[in-house]
Amino acid sequence: MALNPDGSPTYFPLSGPVGQATFNKCLSIVQQAQATWTALVGEFAAENLAMGITSEQAALIGNALNQVMTYGAEGSLWLAFNALSQVQVTPEMDPFLTADRIQWMKNKLIGVISQL
Repeated sequence: MALNPDGSPTYFPLSGPVGQATFNKCLSIVQQAQATWTALVGEFAAENLAMGITSEQAALIGNALNQVMTYGAEGSLWLAFNALSQVQVTPEMDPFLTADRIQWMKNKLIGVISQL
């Protein structure tokens, strides 16, 4: 049976060395995706803060990116990428969230996804 990093058994009984190796590889991919996502969110938020985003604007942008954030946080970068395509940018979001900035995020995600 495959084991989690803390030594506890995985929920699904992935058997033998092949099961453990598969689990370890998948865990590594998810952890890399989550770490990359966290770095991207940090960069985005720091830029917004440096540009002087207000609480009202942050709430507007946060609500617009809610689904994107959910998928990214769970390591589902393709779903985050697709959700970015569904974001409706309004003039009130400028310069903190624009079509160009969404494309920048999508390009970053494609770069990461292609390496996982």
